[in-house]
Order: sequence, then structure tokens, then C-alpha cells
Amino acid sequence: ADPAAKYEDFVVKDLIEFVDKQYRTIASRDGRAIAGVSMGAWGAMLIGLKHHQLFGAIGAMSAPFGISRQDPNMDMTSRTQQRFGAPGTPERLERDPATLATTIPIESVPLLYLACGNQDIFAGDNRRFVERLTARKIPYEYRELSPFGHSWEVWDTQVVNFVDAISTRWDQVRARP
Repeated sequence: ADPAAKYEDFVVKDLIEFVDKQYRTIASRDGRAIAGVSMGAWGAMLIGLKHHQLFGAIGAMSAPFGISRQDPNMDMTSRTQQRFGAPGTPERLERDPATLATTIPIESVPLLYLACGNQDIFAGDNRRFVERLTARKIPYEYRELSPFGHSWEVWDTQVVNFVDAISTRWDQVRARP
């Protein structure tokens, strides 16, 4: 909501630079991932798709993808909704992972890993997001776990599964000459 805060710049510029300088990393797209749970998952998908040249993988567990959509049932006067920009504006569209998923070149899409409990309040949002990916033939892995809601019972296991998936990929990158 505060453009002066520049949280996105912090992640894609400052944080990446700091991590690559302080730790032994694979300092390239193929060696970098972004992930989150709940609203952090929404942010990870947004930043990961928007800056797809920086991230080789995106993990999103229980993301509220509908929060940035222009759902007629939402109170668009709410403070949360106002942070995304007015309906129909370029500012709002650039803050919507589903819109980004429809515009990013398919060959540029990072590895996508999504997970959600089937009783999660955001399960429908995740299903609709996956439908958009499927319509564009964008590869992804989606896991819906039963009988779980919006909880660490889902996230603890799925974060580990995401790390396992990208670790295999990173082993391949390290093996390159």
C-alpha cells in the first residue's frame, strides 16, 4: 500500500544480492527459488512470475489467489482491496498472479509447486489458479491434501516436498560443466 516501502525491490534486489554475497549459492535463476505460505504464497507467486528471470522455482502453499482478483462479491471499498488498485487498472492487473500467469511466455515460467488442504478457505482459489495454468498448458505440480484446512499440517510437509523437488534440480545445475 505504501509505494515508498518498496518491499518488492527489497526481495528482488537487496535480499538476493545479500544472500548471494553472504552464502555459497548458485547465483542464477536455476539456483534460486521463492516460496511462501498463505499470503506469503500469494506474494511468492506474484514476485516469482513478475521476475521470472530471477527465479527457477516458485512454491505456493494455500495462496489466497482470489484476493487480487476483481470478484463482484468482494467489498472493493475495503482497505485491503484498495491496496491492489482500482478495478480494471494496470496497477491492479500487475498485482494479480493469475493475470501474470496468462501473459508470461510459457517457456519463461519457473517450476511451479502449489499445495493446499481440500478444506482450506482458499482451496477454490487454488483450483481456479490451476485451471488457468492448465488452460495455457503451463506445467505445474498441484497437491490438494485431505482432510486439511489452512494449517501447518499441510505446510510442514509441503514445504519439505517443495525443497526436495528443487534440490533435485539444483543437483543437476551443480553437475553442469
